[in-house]
Amino acid sequence: MSENDGLWIEVDLAALRHNYREIKEKLAASTRGIIAVVKANGYGHGLLRTGLVLEEEGAAYLAVSHLGEGRLLRAGGVQCPILVMTPQRTADYPAMIELALIPTIDRIEDLKALEKIATGREIAFHLKLNTGMNRFGLNREEIDEFCRLLRQCPDLRLEAVFSHLATALSENHPATTRQIENFAADKRQIEAAIGRPVLAHLANSAGALAYPKSHYDFLRVGTLLYGQYPASYLAGRLDLKNTWVAKARIISTREVKPRAAIGYGGDCKARRKMTLGVLPVGYRDGFGVQPPLNNVTWRIFLRQAFRLFRNFLRKQSANHVLLKGKQLPVIGRIAMQTTIIDIGGADLKIGDVVEVPMRRIASSPSLQIIYKDADTSI
Repeated sequence: MSENDGLWIEVDLAALRHNYREIKEKLAASTRGIIAVVKANGYGHGLLRTGLVLEEEGAAYLAVSHLGEGRLLRAGGVQCPILVMTPQRTADYPAMIELALIPTIDRIEDLKALEKIATGREIAFHLKLNTGMNRFGLNREEIDEFCRLLRQCPDLRLEAVFSHLATALSENHPATTRQIENFAADKRQIEAAIGRPVLAHLANSAGALAYPKSHYDFLRVGTLLYGQYPASYLAGRLDLKNTWVAKARIISTREVKPRAAIGYGGDCKARRKMTLGVLPVGYRDGFGVQPPLNNVTWRIFLRQAFRLFRNFLRKQSANHVLLKGKQLPVIGRIAMQTTIIDIGGADLKIGDVVEVPMRRIASSPSLQIIYKDADTSI
């Protein structure tokens, strides 16, 4: 049970299975399978249950961001290969190897550290390449030295190379084309240096749909699995089903007179006689939480500023909840664990349920998740 029984998440595992199969059906003959990304608590769906379902569906790997996520999956019984996509501290290597997690490395120093703990055991790893995102990855000028050292490490096996597309969310972005070309060149250079072919994965969810040249041995997808398109220009290319919805019960109602102050700071004044409802959900639970607008372009800044100004002129709330598809606006500030809504003419009373649009990965991990699944084997 959650700390708040008036707020919960419903996850449709049958829809998750459907989305996985929909992606799998679109795989090219040369593609070996899917790397299912389950980082960030399975994108808010629950790490373990999501991982078990995707393993049962036949995912080639599950992909996580750090050691702790891999440990939870292994403790819960996941047996399939687990890739830790983010390079970890070398101090974590022994624990990763003990749990049969596949490390990602992107530095010559990390290769040396991994070799030290091998002690006669074969250790497979994935090599991340910097093809233009400049976050993680081995630089092209370091490839020859890395491969020279790798040839001296008989216990280490380079299982695959990969990179990440930074701009695939934008249609026909020239930087994406450059990254795809850079990756192909780097892969050829590595294979020539070590004298054998290596597996590869480059396509993320956007690349899987929009850039066929980014398809290698595996598609590394997260967003698509969970029923969402990574960008609007990709909408409709698959038959995706929604997998996740947050719901809350109304815990209080009241009528207020015109000009009554509502919520923290009294910022909001009732424009008319209003019927208000209170929900047990707030920013602590992830409602209303948005990524910060730091280091953005002028275009993004102006677009967001225009939306805020338009809502201000129209006296529209930036947040709302849903009752059978109808929007009920949030009134006043969202508090830590409560939110006030304008019920309007809706027939709502204490105990009735509404849907709460929240960012999935921003939802609190403490919230109760109720699973629905046509296949009850898990």
